Order: sequence, then C-alpha cells, then structure tokens
Amino acid sequence: MRPLMIPLLLSTLACDDGHIDLGKWEDGNPSEEGGDADEGGGDEGGGDEGDADEGDADEGNADDTAANDTGDLPPDDTGEEPVEIDEDDDGFTVSEGDCNDTDRTVYPGAPEACDDIDHDCDGMYTNDLLIRYDIDIAGVWTEPYFPSSHPYYGPHKTRELWYGYRDYDSDTASIGMWTATYTGEIYPLVTELFDDGGESVESRRRYQRTVDHRLVEVLSDYDADGVPDETSFFSYSDDGIVLTELWDSEGDGIFDIRWTYTLDELNRIVAMEEFYELTGEPGYVETREYSDDGMTVTTTGAYDGIPVSTNTITYNEDGEPTHSVFDHDANGVTDQETTYTYNEAGQIIEQFGFSPDWAWQSTYTYSGAGQLLRYAHDVGRDGTSETWENHIYEGDQLIRTTFGGSLEDGSEFTRYIHDYVRDEDGNWTQRTTTSLVPETESGEEFSTYNRDGKWTSWEWYSEDSTDLLGELVTTCLGPPSPELIDTF
Repeated sequence: MRPLMIPLLLSTLACDDGHIDLGKWEDGNPSEEGGDADEGGGDEGGGDEGDADEGDADEGNADDTAANDTGDLPPDDTGEEPVEIDEDDDGFTVSEGDCNDTDRTVYPGAPEACDDIDHDCDGMYTNDLLIRYDIDIAGVWTEPYFPSSHPYYGPHKTRELWYGYRDYDSDTASIGMWTATYTGEIYPLVTELFDDGGESVESRRRYQRTVDHRLVEVLSDYDADGVPDETSFFSYSDDGIVLTELWDSEGDGIFDIRWTYTLDELNRIVAMEEFYELTGEPGYVETREYSDDGMTVTTTGAYDGIPVSTNTITYNEDGEPTHSVFDHDANGVTDQETTYTYNEAGQIIEQFGFSPDWAWQSTYTYSGAGQLLRYAHDVGRDGTSETWENHIYEGDQLIRTTFGGSLEDGSEFTRYIHDYVRDEDGNWTQRTTTSLVPETESGEEFSTYNRDGKWTSWEWYSEDSTDLLGELVTTCLGPPSPELIDTF
C-alpha cells in the first residue's frame, strides 16, 4: 500500500521509552491566624477606655483577622507572618496551589483518577487518563468520528484507546484507521478492528508516543498475529518539528522510503526530500521559499528536478491566510486562487475562490458577541447556498445547529439538526442529531458528555427510533501506564 505522507508538525507524546510516566507523590494547606478582635481596638490617648467609638476601627481589629487584599494572611501581633500549614500533608498548601487541602490525593501535578475529582488542580476533572472506546456499528458508517472504523462499509466492531477523553467533532481521523493524522489535540494510542463475529481482533495498530504526545512509531499488525506487518518511525527537532519519517512496508526492519525535512535558522521547513531506500532513487522533493517578512510562502514540488506543482500563500500578522494561488502542474497557469477576508476581531467572514472553469464563495455571519450565526457555501456564486448551517444560542450557550442545502429553485431544505442540552456549568450533557434526509440511512443520534464537556457515550437509532444501528461505550482505565496500554 502507498503510505500517507504526513507532514507532522505535532506537539505530540517525550520520554526515552515511549511511555507516559505517572505523576509522583510529594508531601504539602493553610490555616488562618490573625490578631484577637478584642486587642488593639481602643485609643489610649483619649476617650473612655474600651469605648467602641474611640480609636480607629480600621487599625488592628477587623483587618488583622482577615486576609489582606492580596489574599495573604495578615501578620500576627509580633509582626511576623504566620506559618501556613499543609492540612493534608501532601506537600502543598493552599497558597501553593492545593485546591483541596483536606484530601492528600489532590495537589498540583497529582495523577488523575477515574473518580470525577480534579486531582491535579488544573480545573479539569477527567483529563490525563487512558480511555477505552468500544464501538459497535450495525449499519453503514462513513463518518470520521471513529478512526478504527472509518471507512468501513458494513457492520463491524472496533476498539480504541485514547490518551484522554475525546471531543465529538474535533478529535477525528482525517482519512481512516490506518493513518497517523488526526485533527484534535489528543490522539489514539491503539486502534483495533474485530472480525465479523466481533469475538477476536482482526487487525491492530499501535501508536508509540512520548510524554509530550510526539508520535515516534506506528506498528500495524493487519492479521493480529502479534508481528507488525508495517511500521513507521518519526524523529523530531528539539522544538517538536518532524525531521525524519521512515516507512517499512513489510515490518521486516528494511525501510522502503525515507522522508527528510530541512529547517532554516528560524525552524521553518525549507525542504522535504523523499528517498527510496531499496532502489537508492530520489523521489518527490518539495521546497519552500519565504518572503523577507515571512508573510508569503511559495512551495514547489518536483520529480527529478522538474517542477510539477507550485503554490503561493500569503498570511496576515495573526498567521491566517489572506491569499493563495495554486498551479497544479507548474505550467505557469493558475488553476485555483482564493482570497480570505476577516473582520476586526480576526474572524473569517468570506472565502472567495475561482479557477478558469468555476468559482465559489463561503460566507460567515456573526453576532455582536462574536458567535457564529450562519455559514453558507455557494458553488458557482449564483446566489444559491448548496450547503449551509445556522446556529441558535441561549445567552452564550449554543443550543441548536441546523444543517441544510438548497434546491435548484433556490428554496432551502434541512438535512439534519443538532440539539444541545447543557448543565448549569454550561457543559454538554446530551447531543441529539435528527436526520431529515429520507434517501439516506437516517435516524437519531444521542451523545452524552462528562463535566469537562468530553464525549462519554453515543447511540445511533433508525429513523423510527426502534433499531439501534450504532453504539459507543466509554471506559476509564486510569492514569497512563505501560501495562494498561499493553493490555487494554
């Protein structure tokens, strides 16, 4: 099979053994000590002794028994700062970041657990854990939500191990099960496809990562015999930019293709060279030239020194593209040109693309608060939006997204609807998807989320809501460890 060429600019998993270390226990919460409310209240220089009206009420009394404006404890009568006590003896006090000084399993940097408690005091309750997803699809599923099952045209069961709970939409595979490219901020560690009966593993892929999520090795076992049938290796610069990719098509230790990336003094990729190790022949070469201000990048692809494609992209100060020109066969004729327009808040409001044969336009509309209200894509720029989506909010919370298209007469129709139910903290608790396209295998989807807003379950029902066509079940396994990854 032809490997995917993956320009991984990942901030992905960095320890020497390729596994994630557990957090280490240390020992650390404070008690408040202040002056006596009855001391120092009167003014010895005049008035009745102990009179509440005499003396300055702002001196010594109330302020000495409370934290000052900085949140620090006030000094005691001797003028010395009181000693802050670590109440639970976990090595951290409240001022040092302990968010619960009555629980010694809670402190900055503590390992998380599957108990819905924020152990490491980072504001998240379910992160930094190994999560297993069991997926059972009875219908035809082509969406990229499950990298282990996309694309797979028929009933199947798969299983995935992820470093952290997933997001529904963002943490998806860009192509399929056998790819190392994902769009989200977390990544799978293992994906498995079961046989037709769903009893034994038919194929397995393991992603070896370092502690900062850098992908260093991919082991693909297509027949689940424990012997890799295909492997890929990656090396990085100190800044996490990929420098080398090696592909072994048969898992025999002999590399077929090597991709090498060259960086300039600013750590920008200036060249990518493909080399066929078995034949000793050079392959595809890609070079990048940067303008003096670094805002424009021209990329040229070539075989045997002959250019085969060029593209030039110009960026604004925020790093967003403003103009792109593509010449797909390097013949000097522009095949596609796109302009991008942004509002004062830096949000894109229009994309306009054209070629010698066609043109298209995408528009984005926002509320005064910066919420996306409508996206529309017009192929042909004839005023008809072939695809569109509308967003409805309740306050600052999204409660419904409607997706649709337009017919030839310009009238719009709805394809499907997402309804969101949120808890008092604003996190998703359920997402319901209703499909309104009769010619497809439509129905309803139900998803639930944890208090961090991460995906915990999914069900897909037939149009009459009687048959379960797909299901996802989530299991929290605990903090990362080599043993859990090997035996999940």
